[in-house]
Amino acid sequence: MYLPFYYDVCYRSSPIFPNVLHMRNHSFPQINTKPLIQSATAFQSLLNDARLVTHTFMQSHTYACQLMNAAQQSKQDEVKQLIKSAGVKHPFDIQYNPDYLHVTFKTEQNKCCKLTMTLQW
Repeated sequence: MYLPFYYDVCYRSSPIFPNVLHMRNHSFPQINTKPLIQSATAFQSLLNDARLVTHTFMQSHTYACQLMNAAQQSKQDEVKQLIKSAGVKHPFDIQYNPDYLHVTFKTEQNKCCKLTMTLQW
């Protein structure tokens, strides 16, 4: 798509904008993939925790009822304990309302990533 104004400002040199051509030449630092790979590795363990919780919901109607009942009674410590009892290894935060349960899993050692799982109930 041709945008005349954009083309004129960004690609043409003019007396008004003598250094406009320098806008196109950005120098970026060398790529370091190590932090991304470390984050992806840490994120896998958060996915495992989410998988444990969802699997427990699917396999145990009693567990799901206990958790929903505790949430309805605003027993946040009991809700956290029930989620932890599914085998969760990472710290997490919970929020819930009449429509949804939100569980946010976080990595412990490096604050590289978090995973928020939202389930409708």
